Amino acid sequence: MRQTLVLLAALLRLSLTATAQDPFANFGSTDPKVSGKAVLSPNPAEPGQVVTLTVTLTIQGKYHVYGSANDPQMGLPIALEIDELGGLEMVGDPGIPPGEPHEAFGLTTHWLMSGAKLTQTLKVPDDAAGGEFTIKGRLIYSPCDDQACYDEEEASFEAAGTIQAENLEDVSITTRVEPVTARPGEI
Repeated sequence: MRQTLVLLAALLRLSLTATAQDPFANFGSTDPKVSGKAVLSPNPAEPGQVVTLTVTLTIQGKYHVYGSANDPQMGLPIALEIDELGGLEMVGDPGIPPGEPHEAFGLTTHWLMSGAKLTQTLKVPDDAAGGEFTIKGRLIYSPCDDQACYDEEEASFEAAGTIQAENLEDVSITTRVEPVTARPGEI
């Protein structure tokens, strides 16, 4: 009986050790592996002007994500989704780098590592009023390391901008003085 208890305790300890070292244990982790900082250029912008949204990625240490040249069946390429345009209009598709080719087991994937810049061209409507606006969006990606790829994650971003009202340099003010004849009592 004592040998059975010792054996059960040893098996339980072995089982707990294996679980703690499971390489798949952190699937679904809430620890973000990618973050992005978004800026608009030019800012401020004028009605009718084209603006570029640039999202600069920071990819944490050992991780990579897939670039636009990656076959989606080999791994989900990173996506740039715009949720709120702030009154601007999208022009074309997002600019996503293709990624650096990596070969393993006779297959080629395209990685973005440590950092990258994603872009989206936007247009300020011709009839836009002056004021502030905010662009909000998400990066959708599947982070991977040398051992495995993890569940799809999202990282939110926002960029604030200003639409410049009518250009005051183009406005000219003219004053004109005309002589007036004033008679006593008419004032």
